[in-house]
Amino acid sequence: MNFGFPIIGTDESGKGDYFGPLVVAGVYVDENIADALISLGVKDSKALSDQKVLALERNILSICRNRFEVIEINPEQYNSLRSRFERLPSQLHHLLAWAHVKVIDNIARKNPCNNALVDQFADERFINGKMKGNHHKMKVVQMHKAERHVAVAAASVMARAGFLKAMSRLSSAYGIDLPKGSTD
Repeated sequence: MNFGFPIIGTDESGKGDYFGPLVVAGVYVDENIADALISLGVKDSKALSDQKVLALERNILSICRNRFEVIEINPEQYNSLRSRFERLPSQLHHLLAWAHVKVIDNIARKNPCNNALVDQFADERFINGKMKGNHHKMKVVQMHKAERHVAVAAASVMARAGFLKAMSRLSSAYGIDLPKGSTD
C-alpha cells in the first residue's frame, strides 16, 4: 500500500464492546515519523498484547507530539450523539463517520495534509458526506485492513490504549474488573 506521505490514519476501538467508551484516534505521519514508528514495531493493536499497546502508545505520544487526536465517547455521550442521527438509517455508521472526520479535521488544522486513510467500517459515502465543507482538497480513502499502513496502525494503537485506560478507570471506580469484548 503506497498512499504517500504525509497522511493521516484513523481507527477506532471499543465499537463492539459491551462496557466502556468508543475511542476514535488519528495520527499524522510523514516519512520520518513512519520510519520511527516502523522501527518501534507499531502494528495493528489487535495483534498486540494490552501491555504492548500501552507501551507503544507512550512512544507514539513522544514521536507524534501535536500530530494526533483521540476522541473518547463515553456511553452517555454515545447515546446523545446517536440521537443526533436517529432519523437516519445506520445511526452507528453516521456516528463513526462524524468521529473519524472530527479527528481528521482536528489534526489537519494543525498539520496541513491532503490525504487520510481510514480503516473501513462502512460504505465510503458516510465519510465523504461528513467531509463536505471541511477540507475540500483532502482525499480520504477507506479500506479493509488499513492497519497494514503504519499511520492507521499507530491510530489503532492510540485508540486501543485510550479504550484500555478508560476501562481501567471504570473498573477502579466500580470496584470490579469490567470485561473487554461483547461476549458473556
